[in-house]
Amino acid sequence: MTKVKYQLRDVDKDYAEVMFGNLLTRVNPEKLKEVWQHILDIRSRVRVGSSVKLGFATEVKSHIDSEWMWVRITKDLGEGNYVGKLDNHPTLCPSLHLGDEIEFEARHIYGVEGV
Repeated sequence: MTKVKYQLRDVDKDYAEVMFGNLLTRVNPEKLKEVWQHILDIRSRVRVGSSVKLGFATEVKSHIDSEWMWVRITKDLGEGNYVGKLDNHPTLCPSLHLGDEIEFEARHIYGVEGV
């Protein structure tokens, strides 16, 4: 099997940047804290068999910088590291295909199906 190249969004870094920008503008920091707590909570529920939402950097020229797709976890490597299978048909990431193996960390998880 050929190793597929992809770049994942770092949700932790994205959150820190949004939070910093929010502190500068003073726009509802409590709501951002609530969203962050929700993200941490759903990450704690991740198990083999869970479907998680990951953001993939787009490979085609577009006004959208990420394609958010579901990945079903097949292995828990420990310490917040996982392997899963892509469970979507990508439209903005042509090098990715349904069923491709994806390696990722907890910091990449934006959502968990059903949570």
